[in-house]
Amino acid sequence: SALLADLEKLYPTDEEGVKRVWQGNTGLADAMAVCTAGQADIIYMLPGAYTIATVVAANVNDVAIIGLGTPGAAKLTGSAASLITITADNVEIANLELNIVTTKKALTLTGADNCYIHDNVFKSAVGGAASHFIHMLTTVCKDNIISDNKFLSMLDVSGGAITQTSHITLLGIGNIVEHNFFVAGRLTTDNAGAVTTGILSAAAADAGNLVRHNSFTEFNGATFTAGIDYATTALKGSVIAIENNLELVTSANAIVNGANTGAYGNNTANGTV
Repeated sequence: SALLADLEKLYPTDEEGVKRVWQGNTGLADAMAVCTAGQADIIYMLPGAYTIATVVAANVNDVAIIGLGTPGAAKLTGSAASLITITADNVEIANLELNIVTTKKALTLTGADNCYIHDNVFKSAVGGAASHFIHMLTTVCKDNIISDNKFLSMLDVSGGAITQTSHITLLGIGNIVEHNFFVAGRLTTDNAGAVTTGILSAAAADAGNLVRHNSFTEFNGATFTAGIDYATTALKGSVIAIENNLELVTSANAIVNGANTGAYGNNTANGTV
């Protein structure tokens, strides 16, 4: 396109032979491969649809991946186990739409600290079991911020069911989850569906995480089995939940195993907990 041609003129291949403008579905991985830690490199993704067939490894510190245009105009989907796996620190993911299919993940964080994930749209709109939108896995993640995202588990066709393990699974210390919107829904009433947990803290390694000012809703018979679940294995104080709005049909599902944490001023469909 004319825009790509203009970008290639602005960012030509440099003296070391490194390209600065990539096209196609492998462009994100190609761009990551030439990033350098400590330079605050930024990867911009033009609006459009991208198919991620192989996991993109965000393994360089201090890199930002930002979609251009309105939030979600750059749309990632694919069959990879995780669209993006973050093992580096100080990584920013912003303004993207990340679509997952059955049993897959959008973002996996392993030992990633000080990352900023914001203003994205996460979607799961397929029948059958799906996995996680954001999964902190194996190694503790510290001091990350997950803010101002939309997490949407919704069927957009008649028939079938959607089942998802969690929207966010925490494993770490000092993480903040704030100002996000969590939805379990189906667009026709003949669909069945459930999201097991909106935000799950299931490990004894969790400590001092803050969940505040988020909203949860469900409609047309789809449900959250738990809006915020601290699980029986979580230590007391693993997550502090403050002033979240959980408009769930069954208010007992709003905050589960709350004895393992502190929950203050959270609104549910049937009152305040």
